[in-house]
Amino acid sequence: MKNFSLLDQLIYSTVRLEVFNRENIPIGVGSAFLQALSIDDCDCGLLITNKHVIKDAYFCKFCFTLADENNNPIFGQKILFRIGDFESQCYLHPNPDIDLCALPFGPIYNYLKNQGINIFFYRLNEGLIPSDDILTSLEYAEDIIMIGYPCGLWDKENNLPIIRRGITASHTAKDYNNKPYFLTDMSVFGGSSGSPIFIYNPGHYPNKEGGLSLGNRIFFIGINFAVFHYNINGQAEIISTPVKDSLIFNANIPNNIGLAIQSKKILDFKEIFKPLLKKSQQYSIENVEVFSDQYKFGNPNPENF
Repeated sequence: MKNFSLLDQLIYSTVRLEVFNRENIPIGVGSAFLQALSIDDCDCGLLITNKHVIKDAYFCKFCFTLADENNNPIFGQKILFRIGDFESQCYLHPNPDIDLCALPFGPIYNYLKNQGINIFFYRLNEGLIPSDDILTSLEYAEDIIMIGYPCGLWDKENNLPIIRRGITASHTAKDYNNKPYFLTDMSVFGGSSGSPIFIYNPGHYPNKEGGLSLGNRIFFIGINFAVFHYNINGQAEIISTPVKDSLIFNANIPNNIGLAIQSKKILDFKEIFKPLLKKSQQYSIENVEVFSDQYKFGNPNPENF
């Protein structure tokens, strides 16, 4: 495999989700990412997104870039597949305030591999999640990037996501309003739900002494799940951010303040999957259907939102 930069690895960890109801009517588009967790010496790969993205989803459709025999991406060549009965196969975070869910990725990968299909992807390393000590050492406003599919947009020919840039708008070491959230100052639109957020400083970064430290710095700090809007009465409302397939007119005005879940809440899935690993080393994913490499199913565009 070729050497890929840190940013490339982050990009290839994201997955665009299209969700449909049982009648195969589009519900919306959201973002997800692949996460690696170490559970009792087992390497567990998870596909993670928000609960509200998969709510009422019977079908979920995915697109992955194909890989060659050296496991390098073949740009422009994709494999499409969908999973039926999708919502019921996902594992929800037990805390109702934590809008996260996970699906084991290993069975998906193994299913495709058994079909002779080699896909290219990266998984976020658990080591990218900062400790509490590291979070405390960070500044109130840090440069951040968010990778996902705002408004359902993507480079569909090359199967690549969209990157947004901004800053943290509250301290990532502090629970926002006593919940494990923090605020971001960046443009957040529908489709950004489930997008991973990173502190990303290539080349150098500020230190506590007021100077610059040389080197790259990257931390996986959170997952976007909502954005603040002002309604017609001037009141702030929290709006979850999947893209709906129907055009909805309202008087809400986004103020570019996003709401994110602290990334350390992903580690809670260890306790969820640990007893399952003890029962069996194999998960099963049902109702998988592989399509051709041509993008024939839903292709939302801004005019449809």
